[in-house]
This record gives sequence, C-alpha cells and structure tokens, in this order.
Amino acid sequence: MVAALRRTSVQFPWGARFLIPLAAGLCDEAALIGNVRSTWEGIPDFQDPGLLGMGLMAFESRYALLAPGSRVAVIGCGGGREMIFLSNRGCLVSGLDISAASVDCARLRLAEQGAKVSVYCADAAEFVFPGEPYDTFIFSWFTYGYIPGRARRVSALGHARSRLSDEGSIFLSVNVRARPAGGASHRLAKIISALAGRSASLAPGDKLGGKFLFEHFFTRAEMAQEAEEAGLILTEWLAEPNDGRPAYVAVLKNPTRAESL
Repeated sequence: MVAALRRTSVQFPWGARFLIPLAAGLCDEAALIGNVRSTWEGIPDFQDPGLLGMGLMAFESRYALLAPGSRVAVIGCGGGREMIFLSNRGCLVSGLDISAASVDCARLRLAEQGAKVSVYCADAAEFVFPGEPYDTFIFSWFTYGYIPGRARRVSALGHARSRLSDEGSIFLSVNVRARPAGGASHRLAKIISALAGRSASLAPGDKLGGKFLFEHFFTRAEMAQEAEEAGLILTEWLAEPNDGRPAYVAVLKNPTRAESL
C-alpha cells in the first residue's frame, strides 16, 4: 500500500500532500517497517563520495573525542561516513544499516582504506552485535527516530545495552518537538484510520514526510522514558549546532555508571 502510494506521488507530485496522510491512515506498523527499508534503499545520498569524505557534522563533535583503540558501533551507518572518520582516528569500528546498498558501499569504501571492519545489514530492533562489548554505540544522524514504534525503538536500545561495556555510552541524535500534537497531516491520518475501521498506526510525535519517510520527533521526557525502559539512564541532552537550528544529542549510560558520575 505505502509503496504504491509513493510511486503514485512520484507521477503526480502535486498529490503528495494528500497521499502521505492517506498512507499513514491505511497502513499498520508492519507496513511502516517495510516502508523504512524500501525508502532508504531508494535514497542514494548516503553513498555519495563527497559526503563520505566530509568527516563529522557539527553536532557530532563529541565523536571526535573517542579514544583511539576504543570499540565503536555505528547504527544507521549508511555508506560509512562516521566509520571512515573513526577508523582513521584509530577506533575499532563496526556498522549496521537496514539498506543493503548502503552496507555494500560502506564495506567497499572502508576496504579501500585498508580498514578491517564488520558491517551488517539488519534491522536495529532485531540485531545484536556479536563479539566483545563496545565502548560506544552511535545511532547515526537521527537514525533512532527513523525506527517505527516505541517498543521497537526500546528493543534497539536494549540490544545496544546488552553489548555495551560497563562504562560505555550510547549517543543518539534526535529531532525534538515542543508539543505532543502531530499537526494537520497527523490528524487527517487518524480520521482516515477511523473511517477505515482500524487503529491509527501513527503515535504522537510520528510523521510521514517527504518521500514517505517515517520519523519520530521526541521530547526530552520521552527520550528519558524510552532509555529507562531499555535499562539505561539519560545523562545528557545537548543542543548542538546544525545548519542554523539545533540538533539534540542524547547521551545514555548504564545506571550503575551514571550513578557514579
């Protein structure tokens, strides 16, 4: 359903503003999950050589402080931009992405640099990194908010926590919202769901945007609650520069480690 409406919107761009709420109103969570994979497979931007070689974004400056030799896992690694930077810094890096095309790109680019890394293609809500514990997990460039469903986001955090060293940290960049309302498009999707006799698939803070891309917008309290449900503590909530408007970076730690700080 979502894929068909997305194809229709490409043929009739003027209708996208109506087709997106229609898709949101008619699809269930399973359809949203399938849409995430197909959407990212169709966005080649993260494989662009110029982007891959540009290093870290301004809001990612803390990643440059990670110690050489530390074990770092990048979730939503795309074509490997952060992995390339961190590998060059001397970190031991692994990556995960739901897009097979991006994973192939990351493996190729890092192999060209002689970096020995593991890059996995899987859903973050279902995948557990193998091997030794990691010192740092990075949910790349708003990746955490691209996971449909609160329970699935908490699952992704829980899998990361299970492989996190006792003193390790998890970094997430997220988009924020001031109010729980989802806007006119969100309300229209709920009306369509009701008319179709089904439960609304979008929760407060959820959005289907351009290219039918799913994204969730957070409040600080919501981020702290999802962290707690995964057995973690939100220790920092940082407003970092990001092209004229702040990007928020959440820092999560194991409770025992957070209490000792």
